[in-house]
Amino acid sequence: MGTKENINPDKKSNSGHKGGQPGNINAEKWTEEKALSLGRELIEWLNKPPEFKLNNKGTYSFYRANIFHKYYLTSNGYDDDTITYLSKKFPSFSELIKRAKIIQECKINEMSINGYLSNSMSIFLLKNHHGYRDKHEIESSGSINLNFDKDDKDL
Repeated sequence: MGTKENINPDKKSNSGHKGGQPGNINAEKWTEEKALSLGRELIEWLNKPPEFKLNNKGTYSFYRANIFHKYYLTSNGYDDDTITYLSKKFPSFSELIKRAKIIQECKINEMSINGYLSNSMSIFLLKNHHGYRDKHEIESSGSINLNFDKDDKDL
């Protein structure tokens, strides 16, 4: 994809000048087409199968899986502000990020089931990144007394 343009045109740069005014097409660093290209690259990266390496015992061991979309984005020069900006500016890009998060959730579950991630790590990731919660059961004991007036007999 070449050089990464990690500039939010609505955000002031370190020099105090704006990177561009909204609506100024020449100053805009991101187009919907460029944002969607980034989103599709991310989805493609997430869909790659896990990698295995030959270990010193002569067998293959799990090495790496593309499950963290933030890893891809930051290692390619994008920060959270840029992703937030693009998600707000282009709903179509936001949909790709949502899909990336669903793929991530599925991969975490799959890797846990296949023994590539420990249960505790899977639980941690799913709770912290995907809103999973422990099931809480509440038992109650005791009684409730209901008293009715004469006027309530028709109810």
